[in-house]
Amino acid sequence: MPHTIRFQIDLTCLDKLYPIGFFSFYIISFVFPYALIAKSAFLVIITFCYAFALMFTGLRIKQGLLLPFLTTCLVSIFALIYIFIESGIYGILNVEFWFFISWVLMFFSSYRLISKGNIGYLNVFFLCFLCFQIFLVLGQVSMKVTGFGFYTLSEFSESANYQYSNMLSGSFVNSNDLASVCVMIALFFMLNRERSERFYGISVFLSFLLILATMSRVSFIAFLLVYLYFEARRSFCKLIFATFAFILLAVVFYYCANEVYGKYLPLDRIVDRINSIASVASGGVSNDNSISLRLHSYLNFFSVFEELGFGSVRYQDYSQFFDSSEHSIGLFATNPHSFVFEVGYWLGWPGLIILLGFFLSFINLERFFDSVCVIVSFILISCVSSSIVGGFAFMFAFFSCALSVATTRKKGQHTY
Repeated sequence: MPHTIRFQIDLTCLDKLYPIGFFSFYIISFVFPYALIAKSAFLVIITFCYAFALMFTGLRIKQGLLLPFLTTCLVSIFALIYIFIESGIYGILNVEFWFFISWVLMFFSSYRLISKGNIGYLNVFFLCFLCFQIFLVLGQVSMKVTGFGFYTLSEFSESANYQYSNMLSGSFVNSNDLASVCVMIALFFMLNRERSERFYGISVFLSFLLILATMSRVSFIAFLLVYLYFEARRSFCKLIFATFAFILLAVVFYYCANEVYGKYLPLDRIVDRINSIASVASGGVSNDNSISLRLHSYLNFFSVFEELGFGSVRYQDYSQFFDSSEHSIGLFATNPHSFVFEVGYWLGWPGLIILLGFFLSFINLERFFDSVCVIVSFILISCVSSSIVGGFAFMFAFFSCALSVATTRKKGQHTY
């Protein structure tokens, strides 16, 4: 009887290597800001290799995660169809193509690492990412203060305006993008505290420092709310202590920053952003131009909801849903500053229905509040960046959060 030879690929190595693909994207983007091919090459290669391996390897997925997987595929496929309708085969040259095709791969990479007991690898990966960003931010602070250090990527970007020049953004052009990733990474460690005990303290602290450095107001508030929520579940006394510690730290930092106001531009920006929170709290959103414009844009979405239909079809061209006479909100016709609204403008009602199914499919009834926390955090934090499309680190952190909740029960028992 002839022997049958079966070729089986061990995906464990690729499961771990795939996140490094987009980590390298951020590293090379910072080192070679103009080298589009160089910074995308490794990401494209590892994406092809991982996709090829997944297609030709027998994969098993827990029955309870079949629906999240299918909705992830639906969102990805529907977005890719629109990309090809608009750009044809040349759509593969756009970053949004690689972003949405990566959703399924991120799902599998996160799921397999967690289900194979490699959550420790995710802990190290996210901690390394935070350390890298801290290193860059410190270098950018040094450049602003001493003239020696790292430039911000906004100085190499033609699309970035002068407002970006004082941002501390790490390997991102906009500091809001860095802040949103840090909140999601911090959420991952809070959700998996029992399995990330060695890395929990330093990772959450570094996330907080980076959020403070970027001074993204929504990210800052979201981080505090999520942190206090998890501390309240553990102990009321710890909640009181944590609240007091954060208030004390914020007061000391604000006082010190005020003492040197006018000398260091990045610190001046942080102080101004903190003052703007107090200004909005006392005088309403009209006291802050950025917040009032965003609110106006969000209200516009609901006013044109019945007109969305099948969307604009054209990515980042949603001007048909905005009043052309209002020049002040032209930016929002390109980047609506909300992933949900961007899907609505771009993919229309079908896209919103699929996205709603995507969110609902990740709800784990045994960890209902944690599931809701992840989904609400995603929706809220996606309003921080101009657009999360192209935010590979953000989406990978989201899938890691969502799947770590979906695969465990209340007491941390695995269900994979």
